[in-house]
Amino acid sequence: MLITNVRPWGGEPSDVEIQDGRITAITPHAPQADRDRTVIHNGRVVADGGNLTE
Repeated sequence: MLITNVRPWGGEPSDVEIQDGRITAITPHAPQADRDRTVIHNGRVVADGGNLTE
């Protein structure tokens, strides 16, 4: 699963890859994310210590 436009620790917008319930990658936000995966886009999500909150 790919969650796009997340702000880890309130920082810059990023995309977060999750596999088997774990974060496997955090990369700079790419507006043209890979659509072959389940993609969740929500510009209000903030990731803090592995928790995702609005």
